[in-house]
Amino acid sequence: MVGFAVPDKTMEEICRVDRLPPIQTHKFVWSLIRGIEQSAHVVIDLVSALPICNYPTARKIFVGYSRWDRGNGSWNVTIPFINLLILKHITRFFSCSLFTTLWLIRNRRAKHRLVILGGLHSAHMYPVLFACLLFRARRACIVTDPPGLPLPGESLPTRLIRRLDKLLLIKATRLMNGLVVLTQQLADDFAPAVPSLVMEALVRIEPAGQAPEAPLEEGSDAGRFIIMYAGGLIEEYGVKMLLDAFAQLPGPDYQLWLFGTGTMGDEVSRACQQDGRITYWGFVPNEVVVERAKEAAVLVNPRPSNQSFTRYSFPSKLVEYMTSGRAVVSTKLPGIPEEYYPYLRLLEDETPAGLALLLRELHARPRSDLDRVGRQAAAFVRQKKNHFAQGERIWKFLQRVAGCVDPPSP
Repeated sequence: MVGFAVPDKTMEEICRVDRLPPIQTHKFVWSLIRGIEQSAHVVIDLVSALPICNYPTARKIFVGYSRWDRGNGSWNVTIPFINLLILKHITRFFSCSLFTTLWLIRNRRAKHRLVILGGLHSAHMYPVLFACLLFRARRACIVTDPPGLPLPGESLPTRLIRRLDKLLLIKATRLMNGLVVLTQQLADDFAPAVPSLVMEALVRIEPAGQAPEAPLEEGSDAGRFIIMYAGGLIEEYGVKMLLDAFAQLPGPDYQLWLFGTGTMGDEVSRACQQDGRITYWGFVPNEVVVERAKEAAVLVNPRPSNQSFTRYSFPSKLVEYMTSGRAVVSTKLPGIPEEYYPYLRLLEDETPAGLALLLRELHARPRSDLDRVGRQAAAFVRQKKNHFAQGERIWKFLQRVAGCVDPPSP
């Protein structure tokens, strides 16, 4: 796999130098890797670039080569590059070309070789395309976002370059042998002729097959109603709407907990100073988020559904929320399959007033009702979307892409 899979410790270091660390992407790719490896009893070699924004958003210019051991016999490297606009793309292109070629040479005697691209990145896709064509290997791509999606805070030159990059990405996507897509719309709109598999979510569970249910927080019925958000603190993700909605909720029993980092970090800090009911935890390890979620009454995904990119979006935090066993409030994003609807409290009126009204309605319900809904949601995702089941589906699809098995009859 060529992409951005790095050790957890490395991601923690990235969070200290980057204001927009891709935490959800990191969790997703590792659930995917472990799901395939554990369900199929295979080992995936990793060629990875550090997933950091351009300098100075990320306070790191030179990224060096490193080799790391996962303890399973896999070959894992992080590639060197210069983290400056344009130079970043060029240096990653050549590094990716070198290490992809080295991997293909190392495995030249294998009957079937498959390179999986962990996302749409032209500095990775074109080296893989050229190398696979030269060495007669197959290639697949994990597509979680539409090509050329702008990032918050990008400058005008960066956005212009990204428009050109979008055209290159679409061309490269159509030259893949297979796609694993987050939503069907991604395949239909950008590469309809390429075989694809829809896989919107991966929930990591215990090896025995069942993760423990979150214990109920009895004290929440008497004294506090905790509303929790964990993710990027970015206006486009609905964080401002959540803050504005909370300001309309009177009473000391309402509390708002926010976890994560992003461009709205300063605004969230100011909101804490103005309203003592708001707690900003900052970026903390995932284990802490999971533990704190047990104390919450509801978890909120406020991402607006009217933004263009949400057609292709399935928020990975949604299944993390549902796994916690807590009631989940979510907007009705186009990328969320309808099978999820019975397990969510859908926000129809995507305004601060609408969100505040829904939260007041949930506050008026017995806590036991909210917990029952949360347990039903947890059971659904653990049984239907766990990383073993999804990993097995992906592995069978990748075997067909690699030519190991015949494709199914039309």
